[in-house]
Amino acid sequence: MKSSAENTVFSPPGRAAPSIKPMKYLIVNADDFGLAPEVNAAVSLAHSRGILTSTSLMINEEAAGDAVSIARENPRLGVGIHVSLVMGKAALPPSEIAPIVDAGGNFDPSPVTAGLRFFFLKKCKAALRKEIEAQMEKFLESGIFPTHVDGHLNIHLHPTVLSALLPLMDWYGIKAMRVPNESLALHLSIDSGNAFLKAVYAVIFKVLGKRARRRLRDHPIAFPKQTFGLLQSGNMTKGFVKRAIPHLENGFTEMSFHIATSPLPDGVGAPNYHYVEELQTLIDPELKKLLKEQNIQLANYDTLRKIEG
Repeated sequence: MKSSAENTVFSPPGRAAPSIKPMKYLIVNADDFGLAPEVNAAVSLAHSRGILTSTSLMINEEAAGDAVSIARENPRLGVGIHVSLVMGKAALPPSEIAPIVDAGGNFDPSPVTAGLRFFFLKKCKAALRKEIEAQMEKFLESGIFPTHVDGHLNIHLHPTVLSALLPLMDWYGIKAMRVPNESLALHLSIDSGNAFLKAVYAVIFKVLGKRARRRLRDHPIAFPKQTFGLLQSGNMTKGFVKRAIPHLENGFTEMSFHIATSPLPDGVGAPNYHYVEELQTLIDPELKKLLKEQNIQLANYDTLRKIEG
């Protein structure tokens, strides 16, 4: 992969090459677009009044139609596919993908048991490919072309899911993907809460991320150099984000959020997530000022694809 910072600058003989300061780009993404009207309204608000540049659409959810309408009204908002293979309902009927859903067409609510089944049961492979393809087709039928792919609970990094996903991304021409790459030490220096759980996630996704990045380079598919949101999921508050921004590296960073205009109904979303507080973070004018002071350029995954793809 190449980045703009790697471009060679030529000067006449005898003169030093001019110094070029590498750019810092920030993708600000809202997950779970389409999950509920409260989430959709928050995405619209955070994009129009705040720093939100990107979102990931759950095309199978009941509020997906409303989300598509919002996306059409906001053409500068990057919209990716939030592949859903745990929790929620499938796009295809149970008879076509029986190994990965129950009789009602529902995915396993546990990412652990789902992940084990995907890995050890060979019959899941064909079902996963069919369901991912169905979600992509359903997304494209909306008339919006996806800027990137990621997954609900980052299930897209599961080795079996990734193997099913990559040929489809090639086929449909989708050239960017989220791959978490987060420093445990940095996160704990900013917020030491839930240290053990963060350490577990950091180890798991370090292994999955390293494997995924190696495979993506072969296609090629672009991905951010740095991410925030996995280890701080549901708690990307203003205090955390303000302390994290000065640590952004050169190149592309993604920060992912879970936002809503009001608490979600029981049984929808994660009960311990700070949806409203995260929305307030994204519309806080202090963050815009801080990004400008740090010379950080807001971007989306389409920008990433064009510069590094």
